[in-house]
Amino acid sequence: MFDVVGDSIDALVESWEEIRLCYQDSANAEYDRAVLDCVAKLAEEPGGEQAWLWVFGSVITAPYLTWLPGDGVVDAAVKALRAADAALQAQPCTHVSHPYETHTDEDDEILLDVFSPLANEGEGWEEPRPREEWLCPRNVAGFARIALDILDPGSVADVPARLPAEAVEQIDVLSSLLEGYPKWSTDVEDEIASQGWALSTADPEELAGRVLVVRAVSWHAIWDTERKSVLDDLIEGLEKALARYDRVSCEHDPDDHARLPNSGPIAAEQGILLSYAAGRARYERSPRGREEPLEALLCPAFIAAVAQESLDSLTKCRDQRFGAGDASQSNVDS
Repeated sequence: MFDVVGDSIDALVESWEEIRLCYQDSANAEYDRAVLDCVAKLAEEPGGEQAWLWVFGSVITAPYLTWLPGDGVVDAAVKALRAADAALQAQPCTHVSHPYETHTDEDDEILLDVFSPLANEGEGWEEPRPREEWLCPRNVAGFARIALDILDPGSVADVPARLPAEAVEQIDVLSSLLEGYPKWSTDVEDEIASQGWALSTADPEELAGRVLVVRAVSWHAIWDTERKSVLDDLIEGLEKALARYDRVSCEHDPDDHARLPNSGPIAAEQGILLSYAAGRARYERSPRGREEPLEALLCPAFIAAVAQESLDSLTKCRDQRFGAGDASQSNVDS
């Protein structure tokens, strides 16, 4: 059995936190060994007294596994987590509710703070939920399902929806870009153009969100782009979207349609959220989701009007700056 008292758990959690912060590393042998060691301990006793430690560690390190870990690491993690979920759910529980039921990705940092006090009963406890609820087998099983949902978004129905790692990265990249401080690795114009490509190939359920992302980046494109092809790609995406919204109408009073944010970073984040099922669920739980209901925000007639407005602005900019253009030439720079 692992000794969870003292420096040993601090060193373990510190290694997991590094993986959490640097999760975009790919095939990092050191990270792979740390994750494999964690899930191996869980697999040894999936319903044991220390299962909470390895399950919580798996939640912290799971984002790394959504990128490009070494061969077999994800399979080992999934197998151990499923075994833990089954073994722990089978154990008795008298609690009405558990911490996992309201745990979102924004709470993962809090999770880092509970390892030491959970391992050491003599240490002070500052969390609002009792220590016993955190250690309850049913709660630990819930966190095992959270980890599984990170690895395979949407695969678990009874845990709080969280954005896939790719969506979190998109929000981060676009927020930095639109705030005027793009990441060093970001090709600004390629990143903006890629939003047009994403809209052109969007699945039906993500179409509205992708229109809103293009709306957000179009302001930057109109003022700062030096490449005609960037405008062409955004225009082409909007034209394809409008073709899919052909002849849509609604019975809403115009005043009942949603009010969209005028801040580029906020507008881009909203569009990314609405492009994912987990993001739409998250939006509905947010204060803005209560102010601007999802149904009104996703109204096809409203989204078509937003797309047309953005298309008109981009087309006017392109024609004034480069001369009358044709989106079919989207891959040719002026």
